[in-house]
Amino acid sequence: MSGEQELPCLMLQKEGLVCIWVHVQPRASKSGFVGIHDGCLKLAITSPPVDNKANRAVISYLAEFFHVARNRIRLDSGEKSRRKLLCISGVGKAEIQERLGRVFQGSVKKF
Repeated sequence: MSGEQELPCLMLQKEGLVCIWVHVQPRASKSGFVGIHDGCLKLAITSPPVDNKANRAVISYLAEFFHVARNRIRLDSGEKSRRKLLCISGVGKAEIQERLGRVFQGSVKKF
């Protein structure tokens, strides 16, 4: 993604962790990224926000999307909120940026 700006929701932390701010929309008709909301990636999830089901669904979705094991993703902040900070190990910031760029197909430049 040369020449494009970084997503505002991505941040690099110590020990090789990449953290992503995500705004979760539970009980959606289908799961997937739907855009940017308030500086966060907006992720629709079919699971309800009951008994931690939506959090588990978010982690499972991100693990599959970034091709990492679920135990490589941890919920750092926002357990009971729609706005969540998730930290991922085992994948670099550039690779995350590239995969997300494919989803948004150039719209990343606007943010």
